[in-house]
Amino acid sequence: MTPRTRREFLKQSGLMLLTVGVGASAFQHQLSLAEGSVLTQGVGLSGNGRILVVIQLSGGNDGLNTVIPLSGEYASQYRTLRPTLAIPEADVIPLGADAGGHQLGLHPNLELWKWLYDQGRMGIIQAVGYEAPNRSHEGSMRIWHQANPERAEATGWLGDYLDMAFPSQDNPLISVAIGKHLPMSLQAAQTRVPAVDNIKQYRFEVRPLKDAEARSQAFLALHREAMPEHVLYEQVRQMGLDTFEGAARLQEASESYVPDPNIRYDRSNPLAQALKQAAQILASDTGTKILYVTLSSFDTHGTQLPKQAKLLGMLASAIDVFDQDLQRLGLADDVLNRAIREI
Repeated sequence: MTPRTRREFLKQSGLMLLTVGVGASAFQHQLSLAEGSVLTQGVGLSGNGRILVVIQLSGGNDGLNTVIPLSGEYASQYRTLRPTLAIPEADVIPLGADAGGHQLGLHPNLELWKWLYDQGRMGIIQAVGYEAPNRSHEGSMRIWHQANPERAEATGWLGDYLDMAFPSQDNPLISVAIGKHLPMSLQAAQTRVPAVDNIKQYRFEVRPLKDAEARSQAFLALHREAMPEHVLYEQVRQMGLDTFEGAARLQEASESYVPDPNIRYDRSNPLAQALKQAAQILASDTGTKILYVTLSSFDTHGTQLPKQAKLLGMLASAIDVFDQDLQRLGLADDVLNRAIREI
């Protein structure tokens, strides 16, 4: 895959980014520094303690009803072209002006983000897309997962980064996708990224239980016998060891995490529950660099207004409680939460 600059990626990907956890000025400074550097040069950042948490808004979140134009030509077009979908101006939460002097605001259910924004801990990048959009939901998903509008790739942009930044493959939890499926963004040529729906249940199980220790040791003994002359066997062997070690470390993470009774992750909010698991992993110091979670159902169709309002409320509250937990754990300054919407 041809290395791409950060600016090229932003231009070519069909998404909007909301970043939380690093001050807006610091985020803009880091972004400007990264714009002219290729992906391989960014590998040097892998040695620090920074962590990326990606939140995918799956289905196609409506960005114009998320960050809303309030003044100028854009606001006029927004209300003219959306006679029934536009959010009433009186309900919009004002944010202030962008670099062009246009007033912007947030959806009313994102009120929890206003404090983060005012504190300089949230940044917003608007109008990110790619030339000549093909208007295909599936095609656009592929493009922003792979950051290549010209051709399909076998790997994703995060997978490419992992392969280049961590070639030793010595940490089976260098990245974790919390969910049932591995997102295309994390598909890599070399790095194996586990997709874990529930870290408490992600374990090495044997039957009967009374022989669990003996069977586990037998499994490890078999998989520790290297046979470099057999490439396929080596791949399966290493995958088995990584899965065993990763499962054990995730169990430790789940058991060692001590919750704060004043920080409550909503049990009815799937994103909040996923971010709780992310906090458990980060608190246990597993060396994880990238965590990926998903909030689905943004493909709202005819029920756009009520469904998006509910989903954005879930998004805001989940990020808010996750941020509180990171603050408590002393990790808030090291974690960048990036919400990405599909187009």
